[in-house]
This record gives sequence, C-alpha cells and structure tokens, in this order.
Amino acid sequence: MTERRSPRYAWQRNAAFRVAASMPLGIALIAVVAVVLVWGTVADARSGLKIALRTIYGAVWFQALLGALAVSLVCCTLKAMPYRWSHVGFIVTHVSLLLVFAGAVLTINFGAQGEVRIVEGGETDFFFDNAVVRCTDTSSGRLVEIPTSFEATAEQLRERFDGTVDVAPHALGGVEVVVDRYYPDATPFGTPEIRAAIPAQGIDVSIPAVADPEKRIPVEGTAHSLTVVQLFYDWKDNEETGGPDNALNPAARVVLHAPDGDFDLVLFARMPGFSMGEHAAPEGVSLVYRYAPESPRMRDWQAADSAIRVTVSDEEGNQTVAWVRRYDRNEITVGSKRVMIEYPRRVPLGFALVLDEFVARQYPHSAIPAAYESHLTMKGGNAPARAVTVAMNAPVKIGGYLFYQSSFGHDPATGRALTVLSLSRDPGTTVLYAGFASMLVGLIVTFYISPQLRRREQAQATGTL
Repeated sequence: MTERRSPRYAWQRNAAFRVAASMPLGIALIAVVAVVLVWGTVADARSGLKIALRTIYGAVWFQALLGALAVSLVCCTLKAMPYRWSHVGFIVTHVSLLLVFAGAVLTINFGAQGEVRIVEGGETDFFFDNAVVRCTDTSSGRLVEIPTSFEATAEQLRERFDGTVDVAPHALGGVEVVVDRYYPDATPFGTPEIRAAIPAQGIDVSIPAVADPEKRIPVEGTAHSLTVVQLFYDWKDNEETGGPDNALNPAARVVLHAPDGDFDLVLFARMPGFSMGEHAAPEGVSLVYRYAPESPRMRDWQAADSAIRVTVSDEEGNQTVAWVRRYDRNEITVGSKRVMIEYPRRVPLGFALVLDEFVARQYPHSAIPAAYESHLTMKGGNAPARAVTVAMNAPVKIGGYLFYQSSFGHDPATGRALTVLSLSRDPGTTVLYAGFASMLVGLIVTFYISPQLRRREQAQATGTL
C-alpha cells in the first residue's frame, strides 16, 4: 500500500491546501451557512419565498459561501488519500453534501417559477415572472431588472399602508428608473375612450379620447369621422370645474363628421344615454363616452389589481411619470430615449400554448367550481404539436416546465374564459434527490460498516487476523 508521505502525495503538504482542508475552517463555514439558512427561513416567513430567494439564497455572496464550503469539503476528502475501505462512508457522505450544494445552485440559477395567462381561443409563448420588473431601452436593447421587493414591504405595512414605497434607482444607459409607488389593489384606470356604434351596419369601435380640435379620427368601416374637442373632469355650464381627483361629472365635447353634416355633441360618461349640443346624433348612430382616470387610487387591501408608478429620468433633466398595471407593459418616452417597462417581466417559453377550451364544472345546485381544466395544444419547440390537458391536482410537464391549473376568470376585453396556469422548472431536483440518497447510504456505511472495516484493517496491520 502506498504511504501517505510518498512523493505522489506531496501536494498535501502545500500551505494553501492544508488551510482549505483544516477542520476548524470547515466547521466555521458550516456554522456561517447554518446562520444564513436561519436568516433565510425568517425572511421567507416574513416576506415570502421569492424575496428570500432573490435577496439571500440567490445572492452572489451566499453562492460564494457555498463554493468555499464545497472547496473545503473536497480538500478534506483529498486529505485522506490514499484511501482504504474504511474511508468509503466518509467519502460518500462528503460527495452527497457536494451534490446537495450543486442541486441548490442549479435550482437558484436555472430554475423558474411563474404563471401563464391564456384567453380561450388565444395563444401565448411566454410566462410572467412575478419576482421582477423589467426595464428595456428599446433602441439599444440594454435592460435592467428591479426585484419586486416592494410587494413584501407593502405586506409588512398592511395595516397602515399608504401606497408609497421607495425602491433603489437603477441606471439604464444614462436613464434612471425608480418604482416610487405600489398599489396592491388599484382602482381601474387608463385612457378614456369614445365608443362609436352603428348597429344596422354591425359597427362597434373604440376611439381613444385624446383632445385635439384639429384632428379628425376616422370611424373604421364607415364614412364618419370624429373630432375630440375638449374633455371635462367635471362639466358644469360648459366649463371645467373639477380635476383628476374630483371627476364628478366627466364629459367630452366631440364633433361627429357625417356625410350629411357635422354634429356638435357633449357626451356625459355617467349618463351614457344623454348628450347635449346643437344637434342630436344622427339616427342609427350611438356615441358613448367612457371615462377612466389617468392614474389609479388605492382601494381596500385585497392584493388583486396591482399597479406600480415609475419615474423615468435622463441625464439632461427630462422626467416622465407613468403607471403600469400588473400583467401589462408601457413604453415610456423621456427626452430622446424610449424605455419599455414590463410588470412583471415576460420570459419566453420556447414554444407556444393554445387554449382550445376551458371547462369548469360546478357542484350540483351551486356556482362553486368543483373542478376545472384547460385543454391546450403545444406548438413549436423541438417536438411536434400535441394536445395536453392541465387539470386541478393533475399537473403536466410541457417543454421542461411543470404546469399546474391555478385559477381562472374572464378576459375583460373579450368576455371569453381566461385560464391561469402556474409553472415551475427545477433542474436541481434530481441532483438533490441523488445527494440525499447517497447521504443516507454514507451515514449507514460510516456508523455501521466502516467500524467493522477499520477493526479488520487494524487486525491485518498487527497480524492478528
């Protein structure tokens, strides 16, 4: 048998190797990792798993700490060379710990969690990663990502939340983006619109209500056009008496340009069947003003229709403030730059999912859903198109992701059924299971088999066997 001090193992006397393989260093690293894991458990309980993953487990310093512990384990294992049969348990246990570390790093860096939202009859090729707001310079393609830690802040301030959360700014090629307000349950908001309908011709179109007395907007499919002359937050005696926070009687002054003349009208959002002006709308034509505030307000805490406010500024002092709904994106112009804000970010799936049909079954004599399932077609990727069904308590693996039927609803724009699927990808699971299994084997060998092998080796060395 080769002696340990043979020139073949001279590297074991290297100073750096001896420090890395020292037991005090290994114990100290294990103690630090244990403290961080306790910290991560507390953060998970208080702020949620995604915040703990991003700020602690997924941090570069924590993975560097795991790397240092892995190096120490490897050196401790090599320190025992040349090996004997009694070292088998010791080696297997150390290898199992390395597998556990590798599985954790794989999951942190290459795993994924998110949700897919598909309208019946529609398709999607991306999922929403709820842990990140993505900001992209549309001209250069440069991007930065802001973690949605403001959601955790709002949860901690649940009883006294006023809607304002400070988030560290992020530079984007000379542009600064700051999320400075978060509403977990916001009132509906957006661009006001005018709905023009001619039922006899099957015409029903929406026109953004942006005041411009010089612009004529064609009513698609007709010979009519529309000019939005003025918008009122609170119309009274043909004058504006309100403001964005006091929209008591929203109204729009419009001119309908028809083949038989112009019609000057005042449309009232809260009285859709009533209009004022020099002329009534021509017979068979309906114009309705739908008012929507430009920005949301904070409602009672429900964590439902959330929205964020972003302030985008450049180096020349230009600044733009805009709101972004959840599951939406908004291209914001500041100076000569254009920045796309996605809340949350959209991540390509690598294939497309088509929702062919959504089926919900209720309990007898009740509107409570008993079961619901999504009938999908997977297209693209490296596999031929195939039909798959995702149902309650019956997840399905598609394209490397595991899909779960999460919830459902209706698309407000079309009224069609909307399915919500949760997805996850955990490439470290197999490695983790292998690590746990080998750790069990290593412990059994260490405590029950290795002592017998050690006694036999000692007996052979003394010649008593």
